[in-house]
Amino acid sequence: MAARRKKTTTRRKKTINVPLVSTSAGLAIFTALDGSKALTEALGGQIGTALNTVAGSMNSPQGKAGLTAAVGGAVITKLLLKSLPRNVGKLGPVVFTTG
Repeated sequence: MAARRKKTTTRRKKTINVPLVSTSAGLAIFTALDGSKALTEALGGQIGTALNTVAGSMNSPQGKAGLTAAVGGAVITKLLLKSLPRNVGKLGPVVFTTG
């Protein structure tokens, strides 16, 4: 009896999708809420102080304006990019998308 051949399977390439609009909006919100200072405090073990920093940034006029601008800009950008192709660029296994 002849030996059976193994069935060859093709594997899909592993990719990492990076949604550009959502990522940039998240970074803008992080900046508007003074995230770097809060993160430094939280890593130092001062969780209460970090939460107070974020809460203070949310209540300040500059924080509210920055938060509104970041969210509004992300919504407008997503609406404008609906007509563009989904994949914007590729760098190795990382695929940059508009979603």
